[in-house]
Amino acid sequence: MEHIPAEAGLNRFVWDLRYEPPVKIPAAIYDNGQPAGPLALPGAFQVRLTVAGKSYTAPIQIKMDPRVKVSAEDLRAQFDLLLKLRDREDEMNKTILGIRDLRGQLQSLEKRLGPGEQTKMVVSGAADLRKKIAAIEEDLIQVNATAQEDEANYPTKLNSKLGYLTGVADSADAAPTEGELAVFAELDKQLEAQLTAWREVLAKDLVALNESMRKSNVPSVAPAATRTY
Repeated sequence: MEHIPAEAGLNRFVWDLRYEPPVKIPAAIYDNGQPAGPLALPGAFQVRLTVAGKSYTAPIQIKMDPRVKVSAEDLRAQFDLLLKLRDREDEMNKTILGIRDLRGQLQSLEKRLGPGEQTKMVVSGAADLRKKIAAIEEDLIQVNATAQEDEANYPTKLNSKLGYLTGVADSADAAPTEGELAVFAELDKQLEAQLTAWREVLAKDLVALNESMRKSNVPSVAPAATRTY
């Protein structure tokens, strides 16, 4: 949430007219700019100001730039695509965060249990699960990138591809091209495959590991998907 300065006198606040961006990944390299939500369409909205625990609302009207000649239908088509991209990026990023959360738990588990014979099966299962979720993460984001230059040294992953498509589709007030829609359909298919794999991990692999841990009297691992980020 953005805040208006509370200094005495006249304060200016510029609303960027964009919807909420997707959840961001700490320290991630965004080579196509920071993730953003779509611009609001022209129409009637409300603005809310909260001061000292009290909220005030007022109507506002977003108007189309008179210099731009584009139909309402084309703007709606662009908005719909950008909103889908925002939502899919949000889902992807939450999955990446969930994977990293679960990996941290598994690493702590393996370190805590050590090489003891009694919990050997649990440690082995945790290690195998770490490798499985690492493969999903590596398809979603370039894990080796620590600077923008690294994106040119390693294969481009889904988060960069979706980010680039968002930038292209958002670059002008115009309906999406057939090419943009086709690329989105293909990337959406690839993303869904990885999200399905992650859901299966939570529904099957993690359940099996927790059952093994229960038999060895080891506290279970909390499914990362139930956490709020």
